[in-house]
Amino acid sequence: MTNDEIDQVERLVNEEIWKGIDVNIQEMDIASAKEMGAMALFGEKYGDVVRVVNMAPFSIELCGGIHVRNTSEIGLFKIVSESGTGAGVRRIEALTGKAAFLYLEDIQEKFNTMKSQLKVKSDDQVVDKLTQLQDEEKALLKQLEQRDKEITSLKMGNIEDQVEEINGYKVLVTEVDVPNAKAIRSTMDDFKSKLQDTIIILASNVDDKVSMVATVPKSLTNNVKAGDLIKQMAPIVGGKGGGRPDMAQGGGTQPENISKSLSFIKDYIKNL
Repeated sequence: MTNDEIDQVERLVNEEIWKGIDVNIQEMDIASAKEMGAMALFGEKYGDVVRVVNMAPFSIELCGGIHVRNTSEIGLFKIVSESGTGAGVRRIEALTGKAAFLYLEDIQEKFNTMKSQLKVKSDDQVVDKLTQLQDEEKALLKQLEQRDKEITSLKMGNIEDQVEEINGYKVLVTEVDVPNAKAIRSTMDDFKSKLQDTIIILASNVDDKVSMVATVPKSLTNNVKAGDLIKQMAPIVGGKGGGRPDMAQGGGTQPENISKSLSFIKDYIKNL
C-alpha cells in the first residue's frame, strides 16, 4: 500500500468510529450470515454457528474479536505497519484508543527532538530545512568526487605517457588508487575524455575488494569487446563480470592478484 492509500484507510475507519455507530452482535448459522452480506475471510474455516458483528451499513463481518458496544468506544485508529500475505491481499497492523494516542505522542516527541536538532521553530520549516541539507550534501559530495578525481590524476601523472601499443591497439592497463568503487567509473570517464581511440582497463582495491572496468572505442568493438576483457580478468581476482562490447565492469575478492590480472590481459590482447 502507498502512503496515500494508508492515509485513506485510516481516515475512512476513523470517520466511522467518530460517527458512533451501534455495534450489533448476533450468533447465527453460516448460511444466514452470508445471506445478510457478512464478510468472511478467505481461507478461514468457520463452524455451523458463527458470530456476526454488524456495524451497518459500514461493515458486517464474521468476527470473534470486537468488544465494544459502539464504534465511538474505539476512540482512535492508527495503522503502524502493512505487509503482503498473498496475491492482492494486504495485512495491516493498527493501534486503537489509548495505545494509538501514546504511539502518536511518541512520534510527536521524536519530531520535536528533530526540530530542535535542525534548529527550526515551526513544523512547516522542517521539510524545507531537510531539503536544504540534502542539497548541501549533494553539493559537497560533488566537490569530494571532483577532488578525488584530481588526486587520482595527480597520482597517475601524465596518463598519455602510460599508453602502450599492443597488437596494433593503443592500450592503457593500470591499477588506480580511488576512495570507493563508484570513483573508478568517474576516473574512467575522465581518462576516456583524454584518450581517444584507446582501450582502457582499470582496476582498484577498495576495502580489500577488487573493482574493474574496461572500455573499448566503438570503432574497435568488432575485434575487441570490453565484456570479454573483464570476463578474462575477473576469475584471476576471484570474481566475475561482464557487460557491453564498449563498456564492462566486474569485481573480485582477491586484490593480491590485481597485478597478475593486468599482466594477463595485456598478453590476451597481444594474442587476439
